[in-house]
Amino acid sequence: METEIECTFTGKKAVIVLCIILLLLGVRLWYFHRAENRALTKEAIIQTIDPYVKAYYSRKALPDLQSATASNDVKRIERITREITRIEYKSISVKGFWSPLVVRAEITTDGKTPPDGKTFRYFKIEYSDLWNGWTCGQDDNPISCETNEFAYKRRLVVREQWNFATVSADR
Repeated sequence: METEIECTFTGKKAVIVLCIILLLLGVRLWYFHRAENRALTKEAIIQTIDPYVKAYYSRKALPDLQSATASNDVKRIERITREITRIEYKSISVKGFWSPLVVRAEITTDGKTPPDGKTFRYFKIEYSDLWNGWTCGQDDNPISCETNEFAYKRRLVVREQWNFATVSADR
């Protein structure tokens, strides 16, 4: 026995039902789009911190680059620009549960230890719906999103205390 149900809406009821259906579809699309963009992958982390790392090494290399340019030393200019542009992330790990998260990145430049001798750098990142994705947390320092090892270790203690998962990406 087959039963067929027929609903007919007219006037204000039709407009209200249509608005409810559109609202539910919109919320569902927004939620899945937001969850997809919020995924914390190795590529998302590198895309977030890479401009700050390159800017940092560019600032450090600027005096050497200016003196090499003034003396027309082409080999030295090529070496300095290679160090700035060939930044590799050997390992990346993230600690924390809510924003901001603390990222620990092992960095090499041109396959060697960076010019400043720091192979490990720490960054704060957070998710922002306003800026459409992951950004560096700039509450402590408006110029850089870099933080210190203490913040990373503190997040590690909190993670162990609450037993939250972490994201780790190694090459």
